[in-house]
Amino acid sequence: MGCVLEHISQDTAILSKCYVLSEFQGQGIASKLYASLLNHTKTSCYSTLHLFVYSGNNRAKSFYTKQGFKLIGTDEFSMESEVHKDEIYELSVV
Repeated sequence: MGCVLEHISQDTAILSKCYVLSEFQGQGIASKLYASLLNHTKTSCYSTLHLFVYSGNNRAKSFYTKQGFKLIGTDEFSMESEVHKDEIYELSVV
């Protein structure tokens, strides 16, 4: 379980990883991790938080949308011979 926040610019960070092991999902752990991350983001003077979510991960997309993230675009990438699509989300933390 954990989160990784990366510095992108003076006022923007990206949540590059946030995960809860499957055996612990559904217990409110993601909400607690996210609340801690959001508090850290605000106290670090970031005004914007971005994240990428695999387009097929409906559970994560639903979670982040409920947290106030807005879909702002998509990004395609290749893994071996397959093309995958991520959705890009943004949240104002000011």
